[in-house]
Amino acid sequence: PGLAAQAMLPLQASVQVAAPYGGVATQVLVDEGASVRAGQVLARIHSRELLAARGELARARSEATAAEQAARRDATLLAEGVIAAARHEQAQARLASARSALLQADKAVAGVGASASGAGGEYELVAPVAGQVVRRQLQRGQSLAALETAFELAQPGVMAQGMELRFAAPLRWHAALVPGLPVRLPDGSQAQVVAVVLMPTRPAKACGCVPVPSRGRSPWCRASSSTSA
Repeated sequence: PGLAAQAMLPLQASVQVAAPYGGVATQVLVDEGASVRAGQVLARIHSRELLAARGELARARSEATAAEQAARRDATLLAEGVIAAARHEQAQARLASARSALLQADKAVAGVGASASGAGGEYELVAPVAGQVVRRQLQRGQSLAALETAFELAQPGVMAQGMELRFAAPLRWHAALVPGLPVRLPDGSQAQVVAVVLMPTRPAKACGCVPVPSRGRSPWCRASSSTSA
């Protein structure tokens, strides 16, 4: 029956699109195989984490504004001889602290695309480059964690260079799984194993890597080798 194999782009040839904040997918706008342009919206995510971060940014802005007003007022009072220099120095220290907090809060949400819906806790995942969606790991209503990969993109021309089939085999096959071993693909064509790695799983498995043309290749398929069980 063969072994289940996953078709993957070589790591250096793919672009991962990860979620900057954890949340729930409210819309998934592209599927595997779709061509996308740079900046195109791939999905919309509702995130309580982002909502909290934007709330913190609003608070930091308010505190920075108040600190600036207080610092200007104390500078005027110092010039008039109404207050001591120590009070003015304290106001300047509070202003520096408020500005630092504002900078950190602003960095936390920088680059997170606001959703067209205008919802405060919703953001958009966009394609960083033009290319083709080769893997979608997100469904509508699905939760995802911060920094979790949602899409994998291949830049134009990369797909023509081929993909890698990665498969796991029983440990007893390890001695026979060697670079150069012929592998028969579902379409009847043949390829060869180029790398074998032992995985510390339970039970232990031997994992192989086979370069193949990407034309019409499904993310998951079955491959058969000449090694018998």
